[in-house]
Amino acid sequence: DMDVLNDLFRTTCGYLPNHYVVLTYTIVDDVTWSFASKAERILSTYVHHFSPGLGIFKPWNTPRSVLDHREASYEPLFYDLLAEYWDHEDAIVRDLESETGIPKSNLSHWSQQKEQHMNFDGNLHRRFNLNGAGQPEEIPDTDALTVYMLKLRETERVVTCTHLVNYLKRHHNDWLEAYLQDKRYGYQTLLHLLQTFYGRHGFSRQKPTKAKRL
Repeated sequence: DMDVLNDLFRTTCGYLPNHYVVLTYTIVDDVTWSFASKAERILSTYVHHFSPGLGIFKPWNTPRSVLDHREASYEPLFYDLLAEYWDHEDAIVRDLESETGIPKSNLSHWSQQKEQHMNFDGNLHRRFNLNGAGQPEEIPDTDALTVYMLKLRETERVVTCTHLVNYLKRHHNDWLEAYLQDKRYGYQTLLHLLQTFYGRHGFSRQKPTKAKRL
């Protein structure tokens, strides 16, 4: 049950306060950011700061006093805890649902994907989930749009929101007009949507800056 995991974690680490509920391990600090990113991608909601009456907070909001243990090696511990959870998953899913508010269907789905999570060999420095995770994308045919952006970058052209808006005008004009009409501030909302799309697919916005003098 939950006490098994809490006792296991506190015994191993020795510094986790009693008001923490351990599901698996995703605590973040500066040194182990790449591992913590992997842990967050593996099971993004399994370790949370939990206090009665305060709800659940993301692990990157964990107090610095808890994170100031830079000598620890977290990866072996994480997999030990993960294995411990999956050994007891049938018995504790109900407890996890009641303690955290995470739907049972989510917990079951994560359990079904455990082999994919454990064998994932993608970029560990970006907090991405497996394919298909997260909210559905509102922009139509995002695969084709991503290919278009990659082609622009391959030709050493700067990918801008103007490129994407023109692409949507050419290929999805009906959707674009309906989207702009439904929003109070249509164009600004569209730009924000496209900027979010940038980040989700590994692109970053570049701002012009003054050249540094040598």
